[in-house]
Amino acid sequence: MAGLKGTLEQQGSGHALLSKPQQGSWQELSLHHLPEQGGALGEGYDRNLFDQTMMQQLLPPLLRQQGSATLCIPWCSWGRQQLCIQPSGNVPPALLSSGKGYPEGKYSNHLYVTGHGAEPLVAAKKHLCFHAELISFVASWSICRDCIYISDSAKYMSGFGNEHISEDPRCPGALPEGQNNPQVCPYGLYAEQLSGSAFTCPRPTNKRSWLYRILPSVCHKPFKPHEEGHLTHDWDEIEPDPNQLRWKPFEIPKAPQNKMDFVSGLHTLCGAGEPRGRNGIAIHIFVCNTSMINRCLYNSDGDFLIVPQQGKLLITTEFGKMLVEPNEICVIQQGMRFSVEVFGETRGYILEVYGAHFELPDLGPIGANGLANPRDFLVPMAWYEDRQVPGGYTMISKYQGKLFAAQQDYSPYNVVAWHGNYTPYKYHLEKFMVINAVAFDHADPSIFTVLTAKTTRAGVALADFVIFPPRWGVANNTFRPPYYHRNCMSEFMGLIKGHYEAKEEGFQPGGGSLHSMMTPHGPDADCFEKASKVKLEPERVADGTMAFMFESSLSLAVTKWGLQTSNCLDKNYYKCWEPLKSHFNPKCK
Repeated sequence: MAGLKGTLEQQGSGHALLSKPQQGSWQELSLHHLPEQGGALGEGYDRNLFDQTMMQQLLPPLLRQQGSATLCIPWCSWGRQQLCIQPSGNVPPALLSSGKGYPEGKYSNHLYVTGHGAEPLVAAKKHLCFHAELISFVASWSICRDCIYISDSAKYMSGFGNEHISEDPRCPGALPEGQNNPQVCPYGLYAEQLSGSAFTCPRPTNKRSWLYRILPSVCHKPFKPHEEGHLTHDWDEIEPDPNQLRWKPFEIPKAPQNKMDFVSGLHTLCGAGEPRGRNGIAIHIFVCNTSMINRCLYNSDGDFLIVPQQGKLLITTEFGKMLVEPNEICVIQQGMRFSVEVFGETRGYILEVYGAHFELPDLGPIGANGLANPRDFLVPMAWYEDRQVPGGYTMISKYQGKLFAAQQDYSPYNVVAWHGNYTPYKYHLEKFMVINAVAFDHADPSIFTVLTAKTTRAGVALADFVIFPPRWGVANNTFRPPYYHRNCMSEFMGLIKGHYEAKEEGFQPGGGSLHSMMTPHGPDADCFEKASKVKLEPERVADGTMAFMFESSLSLAVTKWGLQTSNCLDKNYYKCWEPLKSHFNPKCK
């Protein structure tokens, strides 16, 4: 079976087959997935654990076995993209890897495979069975803390805006010493700088990284216009609407009838400004059910802040890989190429900013610590693939609000090492250090700001990313839900999970609302009545919930897709305030 090759075919969402080759005596090899989401494995388990990449990289080493021995191994799902398989029992030494790329003599008897993995959700043994004529093995799920040495490609570096260095451990010494672009780079690599700011920006705002890659990114065919679907920056395609707007959960297309990946699933909901003028924002909804295969996207217009709401995203970038789950966010900055792999029906929100990068908000009198702490932001570590794509790899550029595609014959993820402070990053929202009023009154929502993209006006944001996390409510003699409000800013809200305190009915996970500039908004009638009469005691607020807000100083226009084509607009939203009644009594103070 040495050198065995087969073609992986996806059979719906629950079965994957490695086809029998034209020649060979082995029988068809099947992967039977674990049960549906939930159940004994707990909430959040993805049935579609393996994709084509996982199968291609996991199976060939195992298929080298000669004879009929059974290989039993505990599966250590420590780490996200690299799994360490530690054999147990009497396993032929020929099956074990040499430990190449790892410290001499350490874990040399382990088999390392790159794939998607999963979090150690349970310690109970659930089995995956692979059946073939000459090999079978049972892999057991377990949490193994004795086997935590994994490739750096599965780790992250911490720190917001830090100067980072990283090289794939398969090529130690790939970073040049003492300079950025030597005459000849180690391993015959090309040096390429990615600039996220003007060369002459002050040091605190100067953003750049040096990438050392197998081929420079200039090697591609000319760009041609690419189908844009519902992605747009035409803010005049429909008349403005100043009403309070709310959307029901945006529908995810069903596969395989309507396959849609991250790029084809981008839908612009609203926005303002113009990418050519480098000033503005756009809010997009993404819905998808299939991974990006042999194609990537980069945004020439600005930065993407991605908020997954349903389904995990395995994002491959030129800097490495990130697994981003609901209740996490990631930022892919201007010009960075990335691909998104999904594990089923997936949905989320995107805040795009033109002309500014996201920063941590100033803390002022809060002090040196609080809100989103810099050390909790994670940056991927270098990972590369030296892969030729004879059929063509499609590189998609979002440029001046439109999509263009170019072909090349190699993977763009060929960066062996890099250094700099201009990187993608991710952040878990549960890490946010919440600050709240502890005496009286409802504090302004700016105390929940995670990231901000500033304008040139002090204290005025092009866009803020704000969350409403679980917290304690203890204010005395106070109406504790959000107050009624008219704002000089535009407020878009989304819900990742749970029930938003001010509108427990109607505002659903995967949906959204927009309260435009100076359009009044606030708690619905039911919330007002309850909060006005409840006995005030210390209480937990928003447990099991994560709502967020994209707030902007720009007046946002809603697209035709948002108002009409999506068919998700809740036309009865205004009715949630109709039951509000007057409690005015001039004789009772």
